[in-house]
Amino acid sequence: MTVRRLNLGCGRRFHPGWENVDFSSTGPGVRAYDLRKGIPYPDAAFDVVYHSHLLEHFPKESAPVFLRECHRVLKPGGVIRVVVPDLETIVRLYREALEKAARGIPGWAENYDWMLLEMYDQAVREHSGGSCNEYFRQDPIPNWEFVHSRVGAEAEAALAHVRAVSKEARGEGATRGADECRCEHEQGFHGSVSRNSGKWRFEMI
Repeated sequence: MTVRRLNLGCGRRFHPGWENVDFSSTGPGVRAYDLRKGIPYPDAAFDVVYHSHLLEHFPKESAPVFLRECHRVLKPGGVIRVVVPDLETIVRLYREALEKAARGIPGWAENYDWMLLEMYDQAVREHSGGSCNEYFRQDPIPNWEFVHSRVGAEAEAALAHVRAVSKEARGEGATRGADECRCEHEQGFHGSVSRNSGKWRFEMI
């Protein structure tokens, strides 16, 4: 029996063995679709539904509608896994950065700027990459070690993409990949809902 898996809002992280959907096609096998209009598959089509750092981009009133869509395309007994930012950790670090920056501790003004992005940019951005792209245009990035500790490989990929775009703008070479920077937090709230019994059950995993 073939297990069908769906990855929504996949960005540049997708697997050929899954159905991958994003707002724009970010690679071969990625279906472009506006997920604000629903999920473009029939009822009970998938055994697994997954999305990471997608839900927080929906307006609050639209989030329940989107989750109902996830439930609709999930087979009975299927599994859904949802990953969203860990707001508590972000707020704690934001407050630490604010206090240390206010005391003039070197480096923490820059860390404060980054934590502002973690809290707000992804939720309110109106264009691909948002202010994350602007931040990664700094050369050098003054608090690279701190940023890297927060978002890991995503920071490396975003930095490489922004540098490639800048090089193309100067006529020094072509860009690779989609014109998008997705800053996804490595330390996030991992919520899962298993066993499609008509009720959502979130767990820390």
